[in-house]
Amino acid sequence: DFDDLEVTHNTIQDVKRYGMNIGRGFGFKGIGNTITNANGTGIILGEGLTDVTLAHNEVTEVDFHGILLTDGVSVFTLTANRTKNVNRANGGYNHIHIVSGCKDGTITGNRTKGGTYKGDYSLYVTNTCTDIVRTGNVWKGGGSIRSVYDVGITTAGVDIA
Repeated sequence: DFDDLEVTHNTIQDVKRYGMNIGRGFGFKGIGNTITNANGTGIILGEGLTDVTLAHNEVTEVDFHGILLTDGVSVFTLTANRTKNVNRANGGYNHIHIVSGCKDGTITGNRTKGGTYKGDYSLYVTNTCTDIVRTGNVWKGGGSIRSVYDVGITTAGVDIA
């Protein structure tokens, strides 16, 4: 467990699993990181992580999800992150995937882009998540099935889908 961890301005490339896997703490900031060519998920935040800022990160060329929030992440902000060429494993993975009780979040100014590979969805939020607001994101071209899957969970402002 930790208080106030910052991971900023790193280049993480050619990893066998995950670019970043952060959990069980309070006050995480992941800012300005570049993750390229991961044989798993680019960024995983989970295990009850609280008070999270994930901003200005770039995730490209990953086999699974670009960004995954799971296991009750709460009070989070995803701002101005960019994902491209996710789901290289072609296994139903997404650019931004939020599941398993995540709550109290803001998603704004993010950009997903397809290329050789696309996620199934640009943003995927399950019905176990609550109180999430999204606005000003550009999802266009990132999802092979459709841009957003959120079963009415997120409160949308104006996104480009």
